[in-house]
Amino acid sequence: MANETFNLVIANPELVLVDEEVESLTLRSALGDAAFLAHHAPFVGEVEVCLATVVKRPGDSFQIVIDGGLVRAGGNRVVVLANDAQRASDVEQESLRRRRQRYEERLEELDDAVAESELRSLELRGSLID
Repeated sequence: MANETFNLVIANPELVLVDEEVESLTLRSALGDAAFLAHHAPFVGEVEVCLATVVKRPGDSFQIVIDGGLVRAGGNRVVVLANDAQRASDVEQESLRRRRQRYEERLEELDDAVAESELRSLELRGSLID
């Protein structure tokens, strides 16, 4: 028996990162870890900064860094509208270093919640490289 799939769309404001049939998506929602499979019950929730795992089929998976956003499941489709998102395989050390420095300076100047969130995201990305 073949495993069932659903349509997964993951997009950030700049582009659609994923639009394909997959077997599962696991991410961190505001309510805790959430796993989505084919025919998932209707669901709308907030996505936290996390490393999401997408399984296309057994033995074929990839990860995406998601910087918060919204997730909606229904009609055998899951859509993640991310504040920002990037395939984990595309994370680059030098880019992270520059972004971290910018947000650390901003945090010192403004004590900004946005900068704090960005720093958490950069730490997650950095852990993928180390």
